[in-house]
Amino acid sequence: MTQNSTPSLREIPTPGLGRTPIIIVLLMGAFLPPLDFYIVNLALPAIGNGLRTTGGQLQLIVSCYASAYAVFLITGGRLGDLYGRKRMFMTGMAGFIIASAICGWRQMALS
Repeated sequence: MTQNSTPSLREIPTPGLGRTPIIIVLLMGAFLPPLDFYIVNLALPAIGNGLRTTGGQLQLIVSCYASAYAVFLITGGRLGDLYGRKRMFMTGMAGFIIASAICGWRQMALS
């Protein structure tokens, strides 16, 4: 394409269904952290009963969870800059899925 000519149809990117799965995966990645915080808060009574903790200790559990999330978020961002955002996003999603499966399996084994 020259500077004064109009672009051909092949050169103009068109939105289509090819990007829909990518958007869905990215939205899932953005939805999982609030969902995970909700799950931890929902599980606090069971955690308190199982560990025989006080209210202050339960608050400490939530605070430690939030602090660990913040540290890994910053670390993940830096690693994304170094090794590629897609690679780190997929690694993080795989780690989240594996950890969730292990927790679910462990809970089923205990009940």
